[in-house]
Formats: sequence, structure tokens, C-alpha cells
Amino acid sequence: MGTMLPSSLRGPEPSLPLPSLDGLELSVPDHLRPDLERGLRELHRGAGAGSAFDRESASLFAAMRELRLLAADRAAARPGADYPDTEFSRSLQQVAQLIRADVGLEVACVDLDGWDTHEEQRGVHATWPTLAPDALDDGDLAITTDFRDVLSEILVRRLQNPAVDRVFPGYRAMYRGIVGPSA
Repeated sequence: MGTMLPSSLRGPEPSLPLPSLDGLELSVPDHLRPDLERGLRELHRGAGAGSAFDRESASLFAAMRELRLLAADRAAARPGADYPDTEFSRSLQQVAQLIRADVGLEVACVDLDGWDTHEEQRGVHATWPTLAPDALDDGDLAITTDFRDVLSEILVRRLQNPAVDRVFPGYRAMYRGIVGPSA
């Protein structure tokens, strides 16, 4: 549960980040919801019954209904399960609800803020040529980093594998200080 899709879940399979079970919802008063959903369904059907757009919108509305029912059913939490009153615990409780509801959940991630030691440690490890027109390459920011340098440094200093020449034959890497030697 969280607002950002983790990098590990990005790809061709559909993934949906949710801040909570009631996080995928039309923000309208309850008495207006049926008319709005009906209108949106009709709008989406305009793309053609059975079209990919029609199927995706039907899937979206079904997911919204399912999540609305789950969010309303706080009793779906396992009887006797004692969750502390924290944001993290509420997220775990909601993941448990999704699992018990058998909605097809395959992977779940829960955000836990406040422990990322990389915060405020990021730096620029490249030459910044500015966005001045004469510094642009055909209107785009000029490439200043050969990512073989970055990947080579990770390979050697983090993975302890000196075989850069096998990964990038004939390339001589220039380390940029991105990764220190692992302990």
C-alpha cells in the first residue's frame, strides 16, 4: 500500500499503487456516484463494445466496486488479529484483507517512510552542460555519461566482480565515485 509503484513492479503486467483500499475512488458524493459511473461507462463504450478501452474501463470500475466493498468491510480483518494503530499496521491489515478476499493479488508492497538512508545523499555524477541553446545536441540535452562507466563501477565495487572486459569487451571504464567499495 502506498502512492508510488515500486521499480520492481514496473513492466508489462498491470500494477496498481494504492494509498489504501479506498484510494481508488471517484471523488464525488455517494448520491452522484451511480450516475457518474454510468455516464463514464457509456463514454468508454463509445470506443466500441469489446474494445481494449471498453475492457480496461470495465475492469477499472469492477476494481473500484470491489475495493469499495472491502474498504467498507473493516470486519474482514482476521478476527482476533490485533493491529497497532499505525499507518504501517493499517496498510498490513488492508493487504491481509486483499489476500483473504482472493481478488487475484500476486504481489504486495507496503510503504514505510522514514528509514531510507539514501535520502539527501544523492549527488550529480556527471557533467552538467546547461540548457543553453549552444550546449544542446540537436535541441536535446547532450549525453555526458556513458552508462558503461556506471554499470562497470557497480559490477566491480558493489558486486566484487572485476570482469568488466567480459561485460563490455574493449571498453575501459572511468569510475565516477557513485559506489564505494562494499564492506
